[in-house]
Amino acid sequence: MDEKEALEAKKQSEDEYAAQIWQCIKRFRHDSEDSEFSQHGHLLDVVQNAAKKYALKTNPELDDLINDVEKLALAVNIISGSCNSTDPLFYEPNKTGIFWRHRPDILLDSMKSAPPNFSKTDIEYAAELYVSQDIIIPDLELLLIDILVAMELSAFAAQMAQPEKYSVDGSRESALKANHPALIFIIGRTATLLFVLIVSAVSIFFGTIISEWIPIIFIGLSIIYFLADLFISILSLPGAISMYYMRRKSTLKLLNSMNAVYLNIPSHGPVSAANLRRLLERSSDLGACWSSMIFVILDKMQNLSSVRAT
Repeated sequence: MDEKEALEAKKQSEDEYAAQIWQCIKRFRHDSEDSEFSQHGHLLDVVQNAAKKYALKTNPELDDLINDVEKLALAVNIISGSCNSTDPLFYEPNKTGIFWRHRPDILLDSMKSAPPNFSKTDIEYAAELYVSQDIIIPDLELLLIDILVAMELSAFAAQMAQPEKYSVDGSRESALKANHPALIFIIGRTATLLFVLIVSAVSIFFGTIISEWIPIIFIGLSIIYFLADLFISILSLPGAISMYYMRRKSTLKLLNSMNAVYLNIPSHGPVSAANLRRLLERSSDLGACWSSMIFVILDKMQNLSSVRAT
């Protein structure tokens, strides 16, 4: 085969790759979708262009290439379908074509109102699709990491600020919402005093009917109970106050640590995988529970043997 024939064969192969990639991507586009105004359409364009460059660099088997493109396009569809919160703080109306954007105020927003309505299972499945193929797409990496971190941060913030609504069982105690031990002390001792007064009143009533010793005995026992409860409560109050502030401080420190992870994710441009991993591990040491898919994506980003088709 001479040089001209080789060039023609290469051009034919490139055209076949491009045609097959286009046909594959077309199946995942929404009707009448304008990529210029649609985040979904834009991401599919990014996938299409990255797949073409990857094909030119690596000359893969066509079936393998299309399989990878299908995974990527499906991941885009799943992400766009999962980010379906109707809260205006976290969702752009469909007419804008934006289903998710980086939100620096997500911590405070989640503590004041409803967190984003993510489907964690769907987002993690989309991440699995991405890491299971060989084409590297920074835009999709950035989007997945942003959503996965936001998902855990917003859920935890909502649980701490609104435990009655967003805890798993509806009754999870939050260090940020717990009553101060001094208030609990006052309420508890008031309740004990009321109990003593009721017992005393009842014993006096029956004492006039049955025996005059009844009120003496029961009032005496009630006073002893009240004094013992008061003494024990006073002894335990300093420790309870100390524990209250320790729990509150550790929770705020954890929230700030998790928020620092999210704030270090750029809204555009490359992600520093090493720096992000360091922040994730630091917050994990404080008690944060991150999706394992975040670390899998970071591993993929740091894998020097990966072929970056961008």
